Amino acid sequence: MSPAPAEMWLSFVLFGLFTLLSVGGAWWVASHLRGRRAGILAAVLTALFFGALFLGLLALIRQGGLM
Repeated sequence: MSPAPAEMWLSFVLFGLFTLLSVGGAWWVASHLRGRRAGILAAVLTALFFGALFLGLLALIRQGGLM
């Protein structure tokens, strides 16, 4: 029994929330320890990582026939 695409919105919202928290945390820690530029770089790299992870998950979801 697979979930309908309309029922998967909560998973995407949680992924987005965790992404924002991770980006904010990476910025906060790196800027505290290394400076403002390092904080921005850490936040951008974290956002790119989660973006790639999201695209990979979407590909797997579509391959599995859920969307």
